[in-house]
Amino acid sequence: MKHLLVCASIALGATAGTSQAAVVLFDDQASFTAALGGLVLTLDDFSSDIAAAPSIKFSSGVTSTIVGGAPFVDDNSVRFGRFETGVDEDGTIGAFSTDFLFPSSVTALAFDYAGLRAQETVLTTGGQDFVIERNGAAGTNSNGFFGLISDDSFSFASFRSIATGQADEFTIDNLRFGAPAPVPLPASALLLLAAIGSFFGLRRAKART
Repeated sequence: MKHLLVCASIALGATAGTSQAAVVLFDDQASFTAALGGLVLTLDDFSSDIAAAPSIKFSSGVTSTIVGGAPFVDDNSVRFGRFETGVDEDGTIGAFSTDFLFPSSVTALAFDYAGLRAQETVLTTGGQDFVIERNGAAGTNSNGFFGLISDDSFSFASFRSIATGQADEFTIDNLRFGAPAPVPLPASALLLLAAIGSFFGLRRAKART
């Protein structure tokens, strides 16, 4: 299955009647790339090591923060060209969540993952939960690709485990995120703006005389 249109999902803190963004999920890079259209992506290949800390900032400007629990020593670090982290549903042997804060609002997010437990780890953004590895048998370690394109922008994403009593230690590589490129004004609009500016400039000049 190359992609899945998500019409309904778990909402965190959403009230009845609250509209949610339409989101398309991808599990292969080719389909994700083909659907980007005019989206401009930033790529973080984690080429620079970053020591583990409760909060770190990637070279791409994304801030990653581990929240609560008992994280492992290398959780929330960049080593050997990959981002390493772990999450645990009850925080016993891992953080409750790993949270990404993007430098600006985005509508697309994708990454390669390794060692992630199928059906047990979700990405939460825009008040919705999305299972990252949907195709593998529950609990099996999986490697793959996850992509997401939303019709609404977001600046925050959170990784969590939804399996009681199970921690998930995994790595991420080739983090991609972005938003539509700014639409340039047509030449006619620029001329109109220039004319309006000139008009008001003449009025101010007359007012002073």
